[in-house]
Amino acid sequence: MRLTAFLEVAAILALVFITACSVRVLRHEEGGPVPEVPAEFETGRTNLTEALDLLGAPDRVLEMRGQDVLVYVQRFSDQREFTLGVPLQAFYASLFRFSGSGSLDKADFLVLFFDGNRLLTRVVYETNTKAPFLGTLFSDPEPKPGP
Repeated sequence: MRLTAFLEVAAILALVFITACSVRVLRHEEGGPVPEVPAEFETGRTNLTEALDLLGAPDRVLEMRGQDVLVYVQRFSDQREFTLGVPLQAFYASLFRFSGSGSLDKADFLVLFFDGNRLLTRVVYETNTKAPFLGTLFSDPEPKPGP
């Protein structure tokens, strides 16, 4: 008799927990594969036409401080959430709920800067970064002249 009651309660609890579980997975990818910087690229020698011939069309074209900027970017986003709770929680806020979630955001970037003569002045290449341009944001874009 006790075993039957225990099994009934266990079956009811199992059904509550099974029907109260939810898993949500969201994945998003933007842009195509970012090419690596070709070995033949040299600042001051490679021009805009050569870069476009080798790399193809960029994802974005910008004008920044008199320079043309080509941006190649690919972004990945992966978000997952697991929830375990009582199904009637929408009606009763006091019921328990366990939830866990996490996200992974990464990006690959290739940014090429060209001066008014259409010559390459700077290259920024970062892969699998969560904080794009963090290492290059505060760097000096042009070397300071020596004494």
